[in-house]
Amino acid sequence: RFRNLEKSEFLSGSVTERASRLVEKFPELRESRIEVVIDMDNSPAQPGPDLFRVRVQIHGGKYDRVLMMKESENVYLAIAETFDALP
Repeated sequence: RFRNLEKSEFLSGSVTERASRLVEKFPELRESRIEVVIDMDNSPAQPGPDLFRVRVQIHGGKYDRVLMMKESENVYLAIAETFDALP
């Protein structure tokens, strides 16, 4: 899901690729639903770069309620760091 930014097929593909690698590493995740939210903070009142937040939450199965969230000024870096920080 995307919040405060337009949906991007390229970003969706990047998330899908990372999630697939995670499932390959942990086959138990096939029983779970992985929810990913990409959010952008951009304040018109405060100048500065955009801040991207990526949240990955696992629902069901062995890893139920695992939640990881990272943020960065680069959306691709935020995606990478979030998935890399998961078990």
